[in-house]
Amino acid sequence: MSRRGSPGNAEIFGLPNWRDKTAYSWELTDVDRWKWEFTRRRPEIRAAFDRYKQITHECNLISDPTETMTPEDPDFWAIVTPGDETYGLEGIPNPAISGALYLESVFKSTEVKVEVGDIAELEDVIHAKSRQFLSYQAFVVIDRRKPLESQLDEARVKLRAVMFQRSRRDRSGAWSQHLRILDAVETGATNDEIARVFFPGTREGRQAVSKALRAAKEVRDNLPS
Repeated sequence: MSRRGSPGNAEIFGLPNWRDKTAYSWELTDVDRWKWEFTRRRPEIRAAFDRYKQITHECNLISDPTETMTPEDPDFWAIVTPGDETYGLEGIPNPAISGALYLESVFKSTEVKVEVGDIAELEDVIHAKSRQFLSYQAFVVIDRRKPLESQLDEARVKLRAVMFQRSRRDRSGAWSQHLRILDAVETGATNDEIARVFFPGTREGRQAVSKALRAAKEVRDNLPS
């Protein structure tokens, strides 16, 4: 079976040993760290950092000739050109650094804000949300005076953020496995090698790995930023 990655990628991007489960055990409350671990594995994020790191560094030097921070520092952010891709980030730390600093500021706020004038109209919804049988549901407020598509896009981002944060208590094991499988593939491990670690004794090991990899990529590529 052909290899899909390169063993050198683990060193380049500071990836843990995917066979060691304990290397993927960050605190459940550190949501931004989990989000960053998935985000820094996205190919487009890595490409954007490479594309903008030098120009950001040069702009920093123009602003402050005494600036000593380089793209290799954990608190350096590459700033995406306005009007270009934003990726939902305020800036892009070095994807090769797991413990980048100020991660709580990297991801744009997804806090839902309601205008004071809208509260009366939302009274029924507020009461409905308190009912136990609706605890798993979410309500999206649409302003009919504004364009629909942009509001729906914003709602998708906010809903993903809520789902991610509320699931952290029982999903950390799944997140850990997702990251390990992504890293295994990136280092060039075959499906057979991955199956022996994650699905030992399974007759359909390769199929199980393919399914798990699809799930891992879905989480990686659709996390709220």
